[in-house]
Amino acid sequence: MVLLILNTVLIPSIWISKHLFRKWINPLSIYTSIWYFMITFYELKLINYSNLSGQTWFVIIFSYVSLYMGSVFYFSVKNSLKNESSSKVNKQYPLSILLKNDAKVSFYLTIIFGVIGLIGAIQSWFVLVKLFGSIPAALLRLGALYQMRVNGELVGVWPYTSLFSYSAIFFAAVFSAMKSRITVISALPLSALIIKEIAMAGRAGILFGFVEYAFTFLFTIYYLKGSYTSYSFNKTKFILSILIVLFFFITSVTLIKNLRAAPESFRGETRTLKSLNENKFISPAIYLYTSGHIGVLNKFLEKDVENYRVGENTFQFLYNILNKFNVLDRPNTFQKPYRIPVWINTGTFIRELIADFGFPITLIILFMLGFFLALNWNNFFTYGNFNNLVVLVLLMIIIFFSFLMMITRLANWYLTLIFLLSVISFLTWKDKNFSNRIDRPYL
Repeated sequence: MVLLILNTVLIPSIWISKHLFRKWINPLSIYTSIWYFMITFYELKLINYSNLSGQTWFVIIFSYVSLYMGSVFYFSVKNSLKNESSSKVNKQYPLSILLKNDAKVSFYLTIIFGVIGLIGAIQSWFVLVKLFGSIPAALLRLGALYQMRVNGELVGVWPYTSLFSYSAIFFAAVFSAMKSRITVISALPLSALIIKEIAMAGRAGILFGFVEYAFTFLFTIYYLKGSYTSYSFNKTKFILSILIVLFFFITSVTLIKNLRAAPESFRGETRTLKSLNENKFISPAIYLYTSGHIGVLNKFLEKDVENYRVGENTFQFLYNILNKFNVLDRPNTFQKPYRIPVWINTGTFIRELIADFGFPITLIILFMLGFFLALNWNNFFTYGNFNNLVVLVLLMIIIFFSFLMMITRLANWYLTLIFLLSVISFLTWKDKNFSNRIDRPYL
């Protein structure tokens, strides 16, 4: 019955999102698809999950409606003012400096920031070699290394160098979109990120980087195809490039999973799931990670025992900074785990928003998220402002990670947003200032 209802909701929801955003791949279709598959996998019950309560369904449905209505509200207001703004929409806007001269600025920024990120990644491995004696020894201790990192016991690693890899990934994606294919230069920041995250025994950071690349690449292609008739797009090269990137992502994440020696047998798993124990790519852990978080949300709502400070999960990065100045106590690195019947601690971004702000405020936050997704989508595709693309991509990362957690827990979300906006604003100002000097007549 649940699967029938899900399929009944899926098709009209995606069709409406296509009508609003004019593209099949858009914020609402991505969110709808992610939650559709998570709930579907959960309902398959390959692990003996409990049935979702009526309260959980209420929270999921109203959260979804709030996000959806935020975008609907924006487009409704925009369309009501369409006559007033039509002259602005038809105006020709100057080409962004990131795309001028065959996107050379984006190319050079990719190299500069990518090299800095790579240096930071290599430095991490020097620390690990000093600690464990060799690279193979460090790889065989990734499970212990992961625990050291989350407990704050791994010292000597330069902090926040991944910021430069994430920034380079953005510019590499813009450059690749200009070429309508994944370019070789993209390997620099993506490799730097993979090397650093393997050293830190992390997987969320790799997923963050690849998702950032994918959305930046795709949305820039959307913009170029819609704004420039001379833009050449090769569909075959595009699909081949995507497959190559997916291969490297799956390989790197699987490597970390296997080296961390995560358990592949779970309490309450069915025989069907047990048959996947020896599979290195499709395993019980993969099934748990793609379905179990909604079960944690269910338990969280049922138990109602958590007590967080306002915004402690959502703004954990800020809490950590204040802790360093002894202003506030250090927040919990991990959320409280629940047995569903497997112990797991991540329970979707709805769980963390409710824990931080309560359900009524959560609905307002999701409404505003939908509104700002639509706002930045429209402004980027109308005016070609790449600051809007930066905000759009970072908000899309929240949408993508919604099945897992509130990704703004991570410092790199804030740092990447601030750094990219600063760099692009500075370059745009310099480009505009230089153009004005050239156009200014001499007296």
